[in-house]
Amino acid sequence: TAHGVHTIRAACERDPEINRRVLGIHLEGPAISQREGYRGAHPKEFIRNPQIDELKRLHEFSGNRIVLVTLAPEREGSLEFIRESRAMGIVISLGHSAADSATIVKAVEAGATLSTHLGNGIAVELPRHPNPIWSQAAEDRLFASVIADDHHLDRAVLKVLFRAKTAERLILVSDASPLAGLRAGVYGEWEVEVSGKIVVAGTAYLAGANQPLEVGLSNLIASAGATPLEALRTVTRNPARLLERAEPLLSPGEEADFILFRPGETADKTKRSFRVKQVFIGGKSCGIENSSPSAT
Repeated sequence: TAHGVHTIRAACERDPEINRRVLGIHLEGPAISQREGYRGAHPKEFIRNPQIDELKRLHEFSGNRIVLVTLAPEREGSLEFIRESRAMGIVISLGHSAADSATIVKAVEAGATLSTHLGNGIAVELPRHPNPIWSQAAEDRLFASVIADDHHLDRAVLKVLFRAKTAERLILVSDASPLAGLRAGVYGEWEVEVSGKIVVAGTAYLAGANQPLEVGLSNLIASAGATPLEALRTVTRNPARLLERAEPLLSPGEEADFILFRPGETADKTKRSFRVKQVFIGGKSCGIENSSPSAT
C-alpha cells in the first residue's frame, strides 16, 4: 500500500496535469470483514483492524492525497478510527461489512458519510431484514455509491436504491478493473466471462467491472427513471459534496472540464441511453469521439 500511494504521489509531482486530474486516493481496506462473501476479492491475509498511525504514515507517503477510506465498522477500534480520520479531513465509507444496524448507526454518528458500492461486497445469502443493505439504504445521513453495470446490481435493486437515496445522495462509480475491455479468458487470478463480468477465477466473486460510467448513467436513466440531469449529478455534484469540495460549475473563471453527450433511445425504442461524444479537460478537447451506442 505504501508503494502504491507513493507511486501516485510521484506521478502527481512529476506532471501538473496528472496532479490536477487526481482528486485523491481511496483506500478500500485493509480494515474490512474477513468473512467470505463480505470481503469479496480482497486477499484475506492482508485484512486487519484499523490503525490510525498506519493511516497517518500512508497519508504522509501520499503527500496528503488520501481523501477516502472504506472500512467495516464492526472491526475493533473502528469508531475511534473514524473520528480521528475525520479530524484529518478524510472521508470514511462503510463497505465489505457485516455490521448490524446498531453498529452502522454508531459509525454514522462517529462521522461515516458513505456506503461503498452498496449492494456488493456482501454475502450472497442474508437475513430478510434487517441486514447491512437495508440498514445503509435507510440511513439518510449516508451517501451511497453504486456500480450500475448490469453485473453488480440487478436493475430492480438499482431502482430501489435510487429511490431510497434519491438523486441527492447517490453516486455512480465505474469500479473499472485493469481487465476492463479484455476478451473473455483467465488472466492469472482473474477471469473475464463471456458476458463481460470480471470475477476471481473459478468463483462467483466479482472483481471489478469492465464498463465505463456512461453505461451506468444509461442504466440509471433507463431502469430507475432518473432524468439526465439527476443522473449527471451522481457523477459530478454529489461526489464533490461527499468530499467537501466546491461543486463543479461551468461559468466565467472556472476550469472548463466538461463533456458533450447525446441522450436518446436504444435500438428497441424502449430504453433511453446516454452516449458520451467528446471530453474537454481544461477547455481542451481530449480528442475522444464515441460513435458506438452504450450498452443498456
